[in-house]
Amino acid sequence: MSTKASQKGTKGQTPGMTTIRERLQKAISRLVVFSIIPLVILTVILNLSSTMRTLEDDMLVVAEISADRIKEELRVTTTIVSELGCSYQLSSPVFTQEQKQQYIN
Repeated sequence: MSTKASQKGTKGQTPGMTTIRERLQKAISRLVVFSIIPLVILTVILNLSSTMRTLEDDMLVVAEISADRIKEELRVTTTIVSELGCSYQLSSPVFTQEQKQQYIN
């Protein structure tokens, strides 16, 4: 009886052979690994694509805001230059440079 109990655990396994349980575990682990890797790659690609699309949209918004600001500053500068150029005091040779500078300030 003791020989049967000791043989029950080994089931007559020879070296180099695997049991059905070990084969199933390996197959399941391969299935899980080979299923997860493509999902991870797909997730990374989709995340990168979404990030790039968001970045491009944000860059367009920043460019539009910057263009509007530059346009407004150019308009103000043009108005100031036009007003100063039409001023009698600045275009007259009668006034000194100091007087013209005081007028500008």
